[in-house]
Amino acid sequence: MPTVTVLMPVYNAEKYLRPAIESILRQTYRDFSFLLLDDCSRDQSWPIMQSYNDARIRLVHNATNLGLAQSLNKGIGLADSKYIARMDNDDISLPNRLARQVAFMEAHPTIGICGAAIRTFGEGMKPQNLFFPCHPQVLHCSLLFTNNIAHPTSIFNRELLERHSLLYDASFRNIEDYEMWVRCARYFPIANLKQILLLYRKHPEQLTKNKNWVSYYRMVSENQLKELAIGYNSEDLAIYHALKTGDFYQTEDFPVKAVIFLEKIIQGNHKTHTYDQAILYRELGTMWWHICNFGVKRFGHERWQAFRSSLLGHHPGVNFVKLCKFASKCLLRWSP
Repeated sequence: MPTVTVLMPVYNAEKYLRPAIESILRQTYRDFSFLLLDDCSRDQSWPIMQSYNDARIRLVHNATNLGLAQSLNKGIGLADSKYIARMDNDDISLPNRLARQVAFMEAHPTIGICGAAIRTFGEGMKPQNLFFPCHPQVLHCSLLFTNNIAHPTSIFNRELLERHSLLYDASFRNIEDYEMWVRCARYFPIANLKQILLLYRKHPEQLTKNKNWVSYYRMVSENQLKELAIGYNSEDLAIYHALKTGDFYQTEDFPVKAVIFLEKIIQGNHKTHTYDQAILYRELGTMWWHICNFGVKRFGHERWQAFRSSLLGHHPGVNFVKLCKFASKCLLRWSP
């Protein structure tokens, strides 16, 4: 039995499939099987998959098109290894990816999921390095506002998934990974490695969010608020969605509504102990700084007064230099 199963669903990926497959076959870590699931592709993906003569490759052809989440669940069910590593059919894993992630998981047996930093690339695009929170408790808090695990970098401890009956929820189309991380973090620590281990390709053929993604996103938000035992209404959900998407309203009263909502999260956590309280204060303090800084050009000194009037303004997760620049901008806009 191999230590790792690399799980890669494939759908109409002929253009980028070979580099993706070969990036796994060239891993420095060798103790893995490579499970390729074709989800009824209509192009040459299946013949490309069949063209490889490597004993580590296992091919599966879905009888009907299942979609990404159900294909992943099928692959999880077929895996018999200690770990399951995700891979997308258009990205490139760097040669040491599996070696680094397996070493980390072996050294930290309580970690259920581990991701890594990525470098984006694509035709006509400037490469960009993206790094994510690494510490489990910081990462857990950050999920309140954004998806901070790059899906194709993730590796799972299969035994922990099975123990808690954790699979992808296909009803959260296009954000099934984010919903999965939020749910998994209730049961075990999750983490990221600081090293860039995957090249994430951006291209026009990628899936676009379907028209219902906003409602799915709000469903995840509602589940997070329920976990904190917070009473909420439609306005709270609208504020929460604005905070998650960075769509801060350029209105004078938005910070007032937002800080009331953020303080609800603090109060809920006092009761439920869902998050580390000190880390949560820093995360929410950072969000509060972003909210106030966003409107400083219009509202100047009022934003500084609002920022310091909340306890969150005394727990900012931003460095001293940024804080000074924010204060300076506020004072420059002040017309006494």
